[in-house]
Amino acid sequence: MKKVLISLSLIFSGVVITFADVAANGQIVLQNVVKWVFSPLYQLVAGIALLYFLYGVAKFVYDLNDPEKKNFGKSHLLWGLIGLFIIFSVGGILPLFNSVLGGMFQY
Repeated sequence: MKKVLISLSLIFSGVVITFADVAANGQIVLQNVVKWVFSPLYQLVAGIALLYFLYGVAKFVYDLNDPEKKNFGKSHLLWGLIGLFIIFSVGGILPLFNSVLGGMFQY
């Protein structure tokens, strides 16, 4: 019976060590995904929203005399501004979540 208990305890300790190693490697993988995938993706989306907003500004100013085309530029201005607000809000909320999680992510 002692041999069974000793062997079970050794197996269990090996399983715990293995899970701890996987958890540490999983955290490193998650940090790399955030650093190399989500950060550039966030910057790309922010750049696209800024270009969309600037396109709306240019379209609004260029077609100032035509009311129909001016409304087209206004709608681009509005949706570009809403997109920028959402993107920068998410950019402000993520560091808050990161601090709540103990600063797990670096970006």
